[in-house]
Amino acid sequence: MNRPAAGRRETVNLWLSVAGQGVSGLGHYLFSFAMGLYVLSLTGSAQSYAVTVAVSLLPSAVLSPIVGALADRLSKKLLIVLSDALNCLLLLGAFTVALTRPLTVGNIYLITFLMSVFSPFVNVTFTAAAPRLVSDRLLSRLVSYRTAVTSVIQVATPVLSGAVYVVLDIRLFILFSSIAYGLSALSELFIDFDFNPLGEQAETGESFLRALRSGTAYLLSSHALVSIVTVMLLVNLWFAALDAVLPYSMLELIGLNEGAYGVIMAAFSVGTLLGSVYVGRRDIRFTSRLVSLSLALCALCMAVLAVPMGLPMPKPLAAVILFSGCAAIGLISSFINVPSSVFIQRIVPGELLGRIGGMLATINMVMSPVGMLISGTLADHVHPSIILTVCAVMVAAVALLCRRMSSVDEAAARLSQ
Repeated sequence: MNRPAAGRRETVNLWLSVAGQGVSGLGHYLFSFAMGLYVLSLTGSAQSYAVTVAVSLLPSAVLSPIVGALADRLSKKLLIVLSDALNCLLLLGAFTVALTRPLTVGNIYLITFLMSVFSPFVNVTFTAAAPRLVSDRLLSRLVSYRTAVTSVIQVATPVLSGAVYVVLDIRLFILFSSIAYGLSALSELFIDFDFNPLGEQAETGESFLRALRSGTAYLLSSHALVSIVTVMLLVNLWFAALDAVLPYSMLELIGLNEGAYGVIMAAFSVGTLLGSVYVGRRDIRFTSRLVSLSLALCALCMAVLAVPMGLPMPKPLAAVILFSGCAAIGLISSFINVPSSVFIQRIVPGELLGRIGGMLATINMVMSPVGMLISGTLADHVHPSIILTVCAVMVAAVALLCRRMSSVDEAAARLSQ
């Protein structure tokens, strides 16, 4: 393939993969938002809504390592296209059923469960496939653009859906989500998943369980990956306090209305969008110093967020501080999330990327519910500002710990050679 043709193919791959994952993400968020409101309207129960959230998370957390092993053994295009196509057919079936009778809460749980089963086949497999879609020079841009598109969808979907939910029939949300998944599957058919062959080792015929064990063994043998996993677990544990105490603090302690609450919570995605685009354009490399500095700044922002919770002040001022702090955390987090994802995709052998990505996805999901449970329980007995301040101190301690991640810097130095 000549160089201009290769460049065009790479550009097409970049934008088709960003668009494909973005459109399927739009389908996911449209359905999740609408069904959450629908379940609340049917039951009036926050517990029912929580069950919906749990049903949407648990299957993905459990299946991600298994999907990762499959992604290393089977056609990545097949797994991704088939998953989006199945989601399209599932929601189309739900729309057809809803035309004849109202959907029950049980129906919603079942549909949400099945979508969560299909979800890692797209997310984990795309992570494993990323280095094959573009050359190394555009890998950071691909990861950052995907993150940016996800952030745009997370900001826009609640605003747009909330505005039209009271006007549109719930069945139309299901139909729109089905169409989004169908368009995503169609676009992914035209992606060249072998544009940048990684020279993987030939399949050895090892059993599926042995393949899973080999991925685990590689993860534990890599000092750089163990360091990243350790930081990931600790940071997710303490950052979960934001999700646990912010809603209660804004609505109950500070007395902001639901509109202000929605705008402030969207600030995380706004910051992530801006940070992801910047990091991708600059191709910022992952180092222990970058992680340490970013976490220290996040800890400072968390401490700032505690101020409106603990000190009396005008509501507009409190809202400005909360929005600015949340947007700053989203922006700064991009300086960790995007470079670390690219770093992992560069250091892990191509034949193991699916398994490692699946295990990291599960690890990433495990600690947040634990942290939310701890922080939420403590919030009934300890003032939220104290909880958030303690969490900020712990994140600062993790930032100091990151200064000692020499294995990451050594691996980064080998990549630059």
